[in-house]
Amino acid sequence: MSYEKEKQQIIDHYNIVTKYYRLFWHGGKSNALHFGLYDKEHTSRTAALLHINKILADAINIESNDLVLDAGCGIGGSSIWLAKERGCNVIGINIVPLHIQTAKKLAEKNGVSGKATFLEADYMDSRLPASKFDVVWAQDSVCHAPDKEAFIKESYRVLKPKGRIVICDGFLTKPTDELKKEIPEKEHMKLQQFEDGFGYLKMIPIGEFIEIMRKAGYVDVVFNDRTAAAMPNFEKIYYRSKIIYPILLFFSKIGVFASDVPFLARTAYLHKEGAEKGAGCYGFITARKW
Repeated sequence: MSYEKEKQQIIDHYNIVTKYYRLFWHGGKSNALHFGLYDKEHTSRTAALLHINKILADAINIESNDLVLDAGCGIGGSSIWLAKERGCNVIGINIVPLHIQTAKKLAEKNGVSGKATFLEADYMDSRLPASKFDVVWAQDSVCHAPDKEAFIKESYRVLKPKGRIVICDGFLTKPTDELKKEIPEKEHMKLQQFEDGFGYLKMIPIGEFIEIMRKAGYVDVVFNDRTAAAMPNFEKIYYRSKIIYPILLFFSKIGVFASDVPFLARTAYLHKEGAEKGAGCYGFITARKW
């Protein structure tokens, strides 16, 4: 599949499912298309979805004088949070026109349209000026990049010297061939089902991803595994998704829903299964440009 087809597949997917994220995930409170991190103080979904923003911002010390690139900004939830809570300027980029339109409206609604701006652009080739940003922020978005190396090189290019990057996402724990040796053959198809459920997703082993970052020139590359803190995301929707998936699949076959809807529901329970089997992990990487 060519990148243009992959790109269109992602756009088509989010055109279909974005409204369901509001109904079943963020409820318009956090405007998050990402996972949250739970702890004893943050036990509700909304609290966890907002809490992760603080954790990531603290991890790379985002301050009011920083210019942040939100790479793959969704509908702008994190960009708006950064503008409101840290007072910094944020440019969010995304290839999905619907998301950019929504993000602009939400920024205006939240009174931060002067600090959080949004552009339709590709984070693998943004066409933005080199050495422009203090921080690159990528939250549950790099999983969609067909070419991880292209994203890493582009993020390095747009950062100022000594600029920081934080990437929060899901990763494979090991190369696919190694995982297949450890997991029963009947389970092998589940990784493909998981990737298909997000329109276009390409999982990569965490070790391989970190090596790509180091080769690009990043230093102080550290992965903070937060799988345990993310697990409540998976557990809260596991049984509900197992029940609703066959129902949605039936209705998709008779034309009530697009196939993306039941496949997205299926990924909801595959998250938990993959994490419990040790095939996947969730966390964030911090690093800086040399």
